[in-house]
Amino acid sequence: MMNIKEKISVVTGAGKGIGRAIARMLLKRGAFVVLVARRTHVLKDLQKKIDKNEERSLIIGADISDEKQVVHLFDKVRKELGPVQILINNAGVGTKKPMEVQSYNTADWDRIVNTNLKGSFFSAREALRSMQEKRLGTIINIVSITGIKAAPNVLPYSVSKFGMMALGQTLLAENLKLGIKIHNICPGTTNTSIWDKKETPVSEAKRKRMLKPEDIASVAEFLLTLPKNVRIDEVVVLPNYFPVELWDYAILEDNDSESRDE
Repeated sequence: MMNIKEKISVVTGAGKGIGRAIARMLLKRGAFVVLVARRTHVLKDLQKKIDKNEERSLIIGADISDEKQVVHLFDKVRKELGPVQILINNAGVGTKKPMEVQSYNTADWDRIVNTNLKGSFFSAREALRSMQEKRLGTIINIVSITGIKAAPNVLPYSVSKFGMMALGQTLLAENLKLGIKIHNICPGTTNTSIWDKKETPVSEAKRKRMLKPEDIASVAEFLLTLPKNVRIDEVVVLPNYFPVELWDYAILEDNDSESRDE
């Protein structure tokens, strides 16, 4: 079993949801965690809860869709802490409402694809500079079930997640010989703040049936602690008692029974 303790870990989108849960897990396992998000006040609140003395974490505010900010982020980590050994490529944004292809404008496309895909590429590229030199490291991409099967009405999100899958597969093919591990985690619907931003609300009963961010953190922990000679390239994580075709917005309407035991 691999040891996470003392490893320098960068978590993008660490302020909320899956990123926050994975950051908590890494700190509990003894890693040094770099908390990254655009809004640093959210990170400071998290740091107070999980690392009161600020001994095992570092906050860096950055918009990962901005190449210069990402380069600065990883330069800062290398100078102040050392080479990055774990990257959690988690930061991402979603669509606000279901919309068919012809209705999407360029601004919506750029907002989603630039963060989810370009940001993941920028982060992986910079992390690999240290990992390749040391011939050691792990990158976990938090993708989506919509990166495996295209979803109607969320085109830029689905495209960005398919791109992340290709990114992870390419990184694996190029870095396997160096001993660097690349994992793609593809969660189904997960109860995070992304649903708060939807113009089509989702009932609390349905949200309770979704995965929890801690579920994904447990999967990440499993992957990070695999034996050195074991690799798992892709993991699909789905919630029980929730429709598999979760991209169908019809299932988000309150026209079905909510009588299932939670």
